[in-house]
Amino acid sequence: MQDIHLALDGQTNHQKLKVSIYCDLQNVYLIQNLANFLLAFAKSKGRLIGKKVYYNSQCKNQDSAKDKLKNLGFSCVDVPCPLKNSADNQLIVDCIEDIDHSLSPDIVILVSGDGDFVKLVRILQKLGKKVIIFAQLGNVKQRLKELAGEDFYFVDKLPELVVGKKKPQTNSIQSQITYRDVNTRNARTSDHYK
Repeated sequence: MQDIHLALDGQTNHQKLKVSIYCDLQNVYLIQNLANFLLAFAKSKGRLIGKKVYYNSQCKNQDSAKDKLKNLGFSCVDVPCPLKNSADNQLIVDCIEDIDHSLSPDIVILVSGDGDFVKLVRILQKLGKKVIIFAQLGNVKQRLKELAGEDFYFVDKLPELVVGKKKPQTNSIQSQITYRDVNTRNARTSDHYK
């Protein structure tokens, strides 16, 4: 369902919503090939205020993938720690700090299927934030998918989501009714209730 409520300045309400992207490159490696679609999707939801990708420079494939994302304007956060979940933990901390900021996002797009983010998603939802999750096929925890509900997608569907969006048609239909028509209708209505 399209949000068509108009604000006083003529923009739709959803265009005023602030959107931030948090991407776990370790979990969703495919995003480097679909990043332009992700950005278009995010912009269709509101005003994009943040886009961060988390990676480990000790992993050569992640280090080279982040270069493409950096060229698209992503803030690339290197977490070169060998400990398990170190990038996930940094993403969670940064997201919570961003939520506590004066320019807090209304919509959080999380690009990861990792179960480590279940608690974060619950917290964001309790705070009234909309959470949209993109995961890689075959690499998603069921609980995370359930929490997102209808706001869960696989990254390979991004092109369809972006291309499939159509702008609502704005056909101008003018209805003309005369004073006589109104009086005739009112008379029929009042006769009906006698």
